[in-house]
Amino acid sequence: MSEVFNAERNILIRVPKTLGRFAIGVCHPESIPVGAGAMNRNRLRWVIGLALSALFLSACGAPVTTPVAVVNTPIPPTAAPSIEPTATATPTLTPTPSPTRTPTPTPAPPSPGEWTVSAKPLGEFVFKVSPDSTAITLASVTFTQFQCKGYGLDGKWLPDAHTGDIRNGQFALKGQIKGYMELNLTFPPGVGGLFQFPDVTISGKFDETGVSANGAWKAEWEGTSCSGTWKSSQAKPASPAEVPSGEPYYLYAFCNCQEKVPAGQAPALRWAWLTTTEAHTTDFINANKTTVTIDGVPYTGLEGYWGEVAFSADDQGYKSVWIYRLPPLSPGAHRVEISISLDRAVTDGYDSDGDGKLDRFGPGEVFYGWVDVSLTSATGQTSAACPNGAPAGHWALTAIKSSPGDGAITIDGEPVPIKSGENVIYLSAGQSHAILVGTTTVNFSAPECGENTLNVP
Repeated sequence: MSEVFNAERNILIRVPKTLGRFAIGVCHPESIPVGAGAMNRNRLRWVIGLALSALFLSACGAPVTTPVAVVNTPIPPTAAPSIEPTATATPTLTPTPSPTRTPTPTPAPPSPGEWTVSAKPLGEFVFKVSPDSTAITLASVTFTQFQCKGYGLDGKWLPDAHTGDIRNGQFALKGQIKGYMELNLTFPPGVGGLFQFPDVTISGKFDETGVSANGAWKAEWEGTSCSGTWKSSQAKPASPAEVPSGEPYYLYAFCNCQEKVPAGQAPALRWAWLTTTEAHTTDFINANKTTVTIDGVPYTGLEGYWGEVAFSADDQGYKSVWIYRLPPLSPGAHRVEISISLDRAVTDGYDSDGDGKLDRFGPGEVFYGWVDVSLTSATGQTSAACPNGAPAGHWALTAIKSSPGDGAITIDGEPVPIKSGENVIYLSAGQSHAILVGTTTVNFSAPECGENTLNVP
């Protein structure tokens, strides 16, 4: 059987081979064996063959229709493209946010430098925090007619051994009064002629800002003691105004002269105090009040610009240098004045006039000077100044004098002249200023670029 594939109908045709031979034999007699002897023997075969041929063939040469068996063999269907099922996305659960923990602020280290503490009824004491904020020294104690169960102390004591560590913002200084003293002493009847110096303990804790502290004090004699508490905030020194790049141009504060500041540099006042002992230099720094006046506008609270007290081999004494960079100034001439006053008498340990007595300074104004500054270009960044005209690190106090004529008010112990009408005074930010008007004292403070108004009769 032969097979033919009809591509147009997608069917397979199978043709039986025997039928094909019969058809060929009828159409082509030469393919059929013929002989006399064979006729007799094959007569029946021919009859049958002719009968069968008649059924399939109409005449020799006529079209031959060959019956075929048609088998519809189904072609396997072409596999449909496999469709990968799309994975259903698992919904993402939005987590419920946990409450954000507010980070605990890291406490600031205690602010280095001098701290002045009012501790009534004891008086006043000054302690000094080291530059790395890890140690503290009691610099001085001023007893103001202090009385404790018959014992009395009045005057100044400069300790030489009250030093301790600051740990976790806390400290404790304890020891007997030793060192330099200018004291009036009283003691109870029956104690005897030998005065017993008390042990003095000062303890405290700095807050997380590093610029405020509180604590307790105790003065203890054998068999008796008195104690109290104290609280203090270290006054932030006025922030130096921003200056152009380059070195500052230093001016001697008391030259009483004219100075021309080179372009690109900023004027800065500088002077130093020299004594024979560290205690004398420290005493002067603690007692001084410094006021700088620029073009008639006073700047107070500048005591924080003193450097460390150190021995100077060149000067053979203990020296500290005061440097204050002036606030932003416009081109042109400016009068800069400086005044130093002391709230008590101090000595430098020298005898400059050879009278056999140590030189003494104060109380009151001890030094005054001025310098006329000429600028060819503006100094500082004017953006650092406040909108109300106050320099960086300051605030503006407007003192309004309602009566005619000139007058004066006292700010932090320093007299400040004022005129009738409005007077604008720039004060250091971040500290309280005691302002005396007549017999009334009021305390003012404000943040940087802040404002306050004071009515003066």
